[in-house]
Amino acid sequence: MKKLINSMFALAIAAFTLTSCEDVPMPYDITFEKDNNTPNPSDMEAKGTGTKDDPFNIVAAQNYITKGEGLDKEVYVQGIVVSVQEINTQYGNATYYISDDGTTTNQFYVFRGKALGNVKFTDSNKIKKGDKVIICGKLMTHTNGVKQLGQGNYIYSLNGEVQETPSPANTGLNATFENDIANFTIVNVKALPEGLTNVWVHDANFKQMKATGRANNTNYETQSRLISPAFSLKGLSTATLTFNNALNYLKTAALNDAVKVLVSTDGNNWKSVAINNPPSGKNWNFVDSTCDLKEYAGQEKVFVAFEYNSTKEITTTWEIKKVTVN
Repeated sequence: MKKLINSMFALAIAAFTLTSCEDVPMPYDITFEKDNNTPNPSDMEAKGTGTKDDPFNIVAAQNYITKGEGLDKEVYVQGIVVSVQEINTQYGNATYYISDDGTTTNQFYVFRGKALGNVKFTDSNKIKKGDKVIICGKLMTHTNGVKQLGQGNYIYSLNGEVQETPSPANTGLNATFENDIANFTIVNVKALPEGLTNVWVHDANFKQMKATGRANNTNYETQSRLISPAFSLKGLSTATLTFNNALNYLKTAALNDAVKVLVSTDGNNWKSVAINNPPSGKNWNFVDSTCDLKEYAGQEKVFVAFEYNSTKEITTTWEIKKVTVN
């Protein structure tokens, strides 16, 4: 009898204990998403088409780079400023990160871009953390593997404010590469293959720009452009591009397959123009080559691009010292 009474007492204690725990939440009801900043999958969807009216979000911009097509064209990317790395008022550009929600989750690098309206930064307070921006520029993968908006981008919209891009102030173009790339930009139309860190580089020793698709005794297939800043040909009835250049190791390749000069009035749509007095492709002798730009005389905004192409069979080396348009 004593054992029976003790058993009944134990059952009663257990029943009371279970009943008293009914209001305690189960472990799987607890979420830590807020604490560990785990992104919501729906927030990681690619959105936008890359136009000013429907800009890419960060995921869409990253996917566009990965696809590797149209990287020579300007697109629009929207986001919220996460942090500002540098605002250089001497050169008028800023380097910063943006993301879809303003946090470091999936943040995206914006390299040396200009301020609202495609003008130089003159004040370090022109952009700050939390600003909502739409940026116009060309997407790329840097030689260090970082996907980014490349140098030459600018803020199209800042917290809802839009300013139209001013027309180029200078007529014609006069650029030398003695100290740097002279405000030109480099766009790898084809993504750089593994093993190659760059095509176009500034050669400080010889004060020139240099392109090659060869590295580590290996030939690589490449397509890369050196693109001028915008300039004006307004008021002119004729115009000529002159560039001092040398080309070597052409071998059996056709010159117009290896190197090209392209012209654009919007930075997106390009047309090839004939090169007069081209280099031989067999030595380091520099010549002044020219291109007739009469078709673009009178235009308010013009760009020129020097396109280098190489294959796994033949890689030339192209060097350019000076570029003028008048």
